[in-house]
Amino acid sequence: MQAPVQFTLRNIKHSPAIEAHIMQKAEKLNKFSDRIISCHVTAEMEHTRSGDLYNVRINVTMPSKKELISTHNQKENLYVSIADAFDDMARQVEETSRMMQGHVKHHDEILHGEIARLFMSDEFGFIETPEGDEYYFNAGSLHHPHFDHLKVGMPVRFIAAWDDEGPRAHRVSAKEKE
Repeated sequence: MQAPVQFTLRNIKHSPAIEAHIMQKAEKLNKFSDRIISCHVTAEMEHTRSGDLYNVRINVTMPSKKELISTHNQKENLYVSIADAFDDMARQVEETSRMMQGHVKHHDEILHGEIARLFMSDEFGFIETPEGDEYYFNAGSLHHPHFDHLKVGMPVRFIAAWDDEGPRAHRVSAKEKE
């Protein structure tokens, strides 16, 4: 990055652990493009009736005044919210870098499976493919419907990806069994 990473915490007490987590995630963006001009992360805590929820917004500036924005809101865990926002930003930076280099984006293969397990209180679950492979997903990777409407056994479509923690499902779409 051409400028140091900036971060702002609102209604969240600063700690070296939070700062280190943000800086580590921001540093990983460099592997997707060496043309990032700046990165600003804003994390805030919102008090609601159901408890404290975290919102994370990342703004990245690239050449030609291209600004990328990733927002992940309403998470109960600050670290999960930060990780999800940076996962989304990494995809955006990689795609923008490819377009800037003139590379044509290929379309990811859509896989099919069904919801194997759900953890409603933490808003994550696992999808199993017909081949028996399992993919982790969370509410942030869900395209349709809302997480509360999911049920074990629902058929889903998704795009597979791998990260440091294993196989993940992105852009998950589910529909009721007929």
